[in-house]
Amino acid sequence: MSQSHNTEPFEALSQEYLIFVISYTSPRWPNPLFLIWYTDTDEDSTDRLLTDQAGNMIATESIPELISTLQVQLTLPEQFIAWLTRIEGLEPSVAIIYDTQALAALIANKKVDLSTLERLVDWRNLFGDFAYQDEQNSYLLPYHDDPLLKQASDYYYNYDFWPRYNTKSKGQTVRWRRPPLEIDIALLLEKLLVTIDQFDARINLVKPG
Repeated sequence: MSQSHNTEPFEALSQEYLIFVISYTSPRWPNPLFLIWYTDTDEDSTDRLLTDQAGNMIATESIPELISTLQVQLTLPEQFIAWLTRIEGLEPSVAIIYDTQALAALIANKKVDLSTLERLVDWRNLFGDFAYQDEQNSYLLPYHDDPLLKQASDYYYNYDFWPRYNTKSKGQTVRWRRPPLEIDIALLLEKLLVTIDQFDARINLVKPG
């Protein structure tokens, strides 16, 4: 059976339960780690990264290791029990890839185009999900809300994401002029690396056995 036939049911169940395997790479973790991002069933439908009892993110070096780690966790959120039962025997797949090592390299090489900004915004959003999901993570909020990172994020939304979204929803094709992004690239890289370091410090890399 081809990989696409194997992964499609897994992807469908991930979407049904809003539980997703993500791949994460950083300067500290140059080989991909695998984590779980999910939407909680709480009143606010909070987006979360799966954590251990100490509040650190659970990560493994392979997806099968991640699934087997979840199977022996005794304090999983409620929707995980049904999800784990239904994905048994399916080939798991990654929903989203976050490569902060590559992102940092792009900015270091001063390639701060819209594609790079989109990666930066995706990373900032993931960092924000973790920062906001628990009160004990509130010390991370100043890093997420850093004015320079917000400036880059706002530029992407104001001059790319929302214009594309609005014109597409109206069935139009519109060209517009974007002002140049006036930003200190060296400082932007410094701020980015700080958020990566703070995030990496909260990863619990679980080893088999």
